[in-house]
Amino acid sequence: PRRHRGRPPMLAEFRQLAFDLRHLFEACGDGQFELDIGAAAAIKEGRGNAEATDEGQDVTGSKCPFKSEAHNCRGQYLRLTPTRAMLPSLAQAAGSDPVEFRLKHLEDERARAVVTTAAERFGWSQRLATGHGRGFAFARYKNLAAYCAVAIESEVTPETGRARAVRAVAAVDAGQVINPDGLVNQIEGGIIQSISWTLYEQVTFDERRITTIDWSTYPILRFNAVPDSVEVHVLDRPGQPFLGAGEATQGPAAAALANAIANASGARLRDLPLTRERIKAAIAA
Repeated sequence: PRRHRGRPPMLAEFRQLAFDLRHLFEACGDGQFELDIGAAAAIKEGRGNAEATDEGQDVTGSKCPFKSEAHNCRGQYLRLTPTRAMLPSLAQAAGSDPVEFRLKHLEDERARAVVTTAAERFGWSQRLATGHGRGFAFARYKNLAAYCAVAIESEVTPETGRARAVRAVAAVDAGQVINPDGLVNQIEGGIIQSISWTLYEQVTFDERRITTIDWSTYPILRFNAVPDSVEVHVLDRPGQPFLGAGEATQGPAAAALANAIANASGARLRDLPLTRERIKAAIAA
């Protein structure tokens, strides 16, 4: 993984990798798996061969019907979606508004400013039309980069389960801003990408192969489902360090959308993607 550049590999991380891979190959039907930590470290340092063969044989000699390849995924998306989607339930249990609940437990003034700005520009206190819901989420990317808060309005059609993000409002603090237009474009693109991931995208497979092979079996967000408006409000901090904002939006946007769909439908979904079939089934349950 890219995060390891510039420092030696960690033994604990390779052991976790071994644990994950063992379960993968057991699921493939092999039942036997051994990983040489030293060999894995050598591969990590560029001293070994990490190529998979055409037969799907990995470096350890274990057989699997799938080739071994790297998969690059936004870890923040997978971590933040469930944790930030749980906050409205905690707020409800505490008898508090979701935004107020966040502010009550936030001490970082820059984080509070981002949350407040997004909520105010969204019009958080305004009533929405029937069948529409609102959702909110906030995170600081990797706890050391850009602050980002996202509010989303969604509409859900109970008869079909179809959900659509109607509008999105984001506030971002990336320190001193050099290219405001580039930053806005980055945040807008992250929101659109996250909506596509959250509503549509998943890789499926059977015992033999990947079954998502085209745009019909792997749908993505289309123009007729894009939000009517996406607003990005930049909180510039002249003189402050530059903060990375390249992937700051995907996690908060997904959680905000999940919260908005739950608010509109009255049903909380806990499996991604939030497809119309899953939403319809959750409403009927």
